[in-house]
Amino acid sequence: MKYVVAILCSAVLYANDVDSVDSMVKDIEDLRVEYNECKEKSNKFEKQVKVLKNTLLIKENTMENLSLKVKKPEKKLQKTESTVAFSENKLEKIEKVLPATFRLNTKAGIYDSVNGVKIATWDYKKLFTSYIQTENWVKVTGYFIQKKWKEPNRELWIKKENITKRLNK
Repeated sequence: MKYVVAILCSAVLYANDVDSVDSMVKDIEDLRVEYNECKEKSNKFEKQVKVLKNTLLIKENTMENLSLKVKKPEKKLQKTESTVAFSENKLEKIEKVLPATFRLNTKAGIYDSVNGVKIATWDYKKLFTSYIQTENWVKVTGYFIQKKWKEPNRELWIKKENITKRLNK
């Protein structure tokens, strides 16, 4: 009888060990399934990342090509065109330059052409714009009235000796 009780007790003890081993095996199998699912998702995301990287490279190349086509303006003064005008038996070379703002140094005469007839007088510190000039003259391409820019309705010229180029801030 002692043997029967010992066998039953050992069977019960071993049964718990077998159940716990079976439980561990089932947990391991579940973990393998979850691992495989995660691996599949990871592969899917890696493929998406590759596609997005390729798309980004294509867009960057497109942007580089576009930026090569766009000309960046130079900060230096560039003379773009020139013509020759006759005035009082003297040739004056008229040049187009980068637009700028100017200020009168003194009360100055306004003329209808290079070495032309005086048609008006502007006050000291009057602001105007220009992109056309000769050696001694600047053509007014716009002027300011009460801080508003206005285009002149006729040709206006000022002697260079009466003006100062205003620096852009």
